[in-house]
Amino acid sequence: TAALPTISKFVEIAGPGALELAIDGMELWPILEIDGGAGSINVVVEDLTLTRGYGPGPFGWAGAATVRPGDTAVFRRVRFLANRAVNGGGALQLVSGPDDGVASASVRSCLFEGNEALGPVGGGAIYASDGSELTVERTSFFDNEASAESGNGGAIGIQDSALELHLATLSGNRANGSGGAIFALSTVTAPFD
Repeated sequence: TAALPTISKFVEIAGPGALELAIDGMELWPILEIDGGAGSINVVVEDLTLTRGYGPGPFGWAGAATVRPGDTAVFRRVRFLANRAVNGGGALQLVSGPDDGVASASVRSCLFEGNEALGPVGGGAIYASDGSELTVERTSFFDNEASAESGNGGAIGIQDSALELHLATLSGNRANGSGGAIFALSTVTAPFD
């Protein structure tokens, strides 16, 4: 009946399997917020479903899981189903800052299905910004959407961040802006000698 508390210390959340256990945001609350504050923490989430999470705006809240600056998350065999965010990262968002540290996530053998970013930031399933580091392996993205008029990256949207993508399937993802599957933007300019 309320949002879960912020995860501020190391924790491992291990379910019996994505078809056996679901954490449901009931389309009212974000599900997991990973924020170690001034310190950095590592969080592992595996073998469960995160569904119907709702990330409020204007920025910095994903529907299912948000990883804050300086923190690291590992997701293994997690199903991200029908999560929404007012701005970006319908299911997962990595928020970094130049002075606050790098947010990083490793996503392995997961499924992102039917997630939606409602705002212009985009990233229907995942959004990473400002130096974040995202690694995706053996993961499938189906029917995710960046639905705003200028929303980019139906499955994945990254800005000024690192993305490693290995053995992934992207199908049926949509964006009303650019990048039906993946959108990458760099606003960093290199000086010329």
